Amino acid sequence: MLGSLTFGVGWGLAGFCPGPALVALGAGYGQGALVFVVAMLAGMLVIRGRARARTATGRRAPELQRAAAERSGDGCRAPISA
Repeated sequence: MLGSLTFGVGWGLAGFCPGPALVALGAGYGQGALVFVVAMLAGMLVIRGRARARTATGRRAPELQRAAAERSGDGCRAPISA
């Protein structure tokens, strides 16, 4: 919830979402695109650092828990019914 709120506020303030921000930065749209891309990259690094800290302490991030649960199964999945 906090991530989506932060994303929405950043989008509203800067007027960019991630993909178009990279294009705008490459096209030379100025300081607004640069600030947005720098903030986006900083946020990505913070999240990556938190995920690494969790795995180092034995606590897994939810996406890693799901991946581990899928690998521990027999590999068979129930067919999807229509």
